[in-house]
This record gives sequence, C-alpha cells and structure tokens, in this order.
Amino acid sequence: KSENRNLMTEKYAKMTYQGLKSKSNKMIEEIVSIESEWLNSLSKKFPHIISHNENYFKSYLTSELETYSEQTLKLYYNDIITSKEKLINLARIRYEYLVNSLGYDSIEEAEKSKSNPQ
Repeated sequence: KSENRNLMTEKYAKMTYQGLKSKSNKMIEEIVSIESEWLNSLSKKFPHIISHNENYFKSYLTSELETYSEQTLKLYYNDIITSKEKLINLARIRYEYLVNSLGYDSIEEAEKSKSNPQ
C-alpha cells in the first residue's frame, strides 16, 4: 500500500504478458525449478487429484514471486533450499493439508477415492 501497488494486478498482468516483463532472478528461478520438480513427482504418483501444467505453473509462480519483497523472497528461498536438502517435499505437505481439510486422512486415500469412484 505504501508503494501504491496492487500485487494481484501485477501478478496477473505478468502472467498474461500485459506489459510487465519478468526480471531475471536466480532465487526465483531456483524456487520455481524445485517447486516444479516437487509438483511433477506428486502428479505422477497421484494423477487423479494432482494435475500439473508445468508451463502454467511456472508462469504463475514466477509472477507471484516477483511481487514479493527482497526480504520475503530470501526467507522463502531459504525455506525451499533447506527443505530440499532435508528431502522434504513442501508441495506434498500443502496437498496433505488440503486433502485433510476435505475430510481425507491422506493424499493416498484421496487418490484412491478419485481413481475408484463409487
């Protein structure tokens, strides 16, 4: 607000290429690469509940990350790198929360439910 910016408008303008060019940023590139790897592995394992359009995902995440302050971006980057080093897939954790909120005990249960509808 203090900078008179609308972050949602900026993000979607970047996504639809409406005059806002993406900045080259190594942290953003690495975050997007790692997050995409995590999501790719999940979509292969759970294809009925996790679909992944890699190009759209990368565009969306890059556009979102470009709206972050440098400090927020550094903190997020550190979390991503630490998680990768510890072999923690943060995308899986997010999906676990999501399927739990929908009443499933696990991603596996949600996948089974969607692959064998009754």
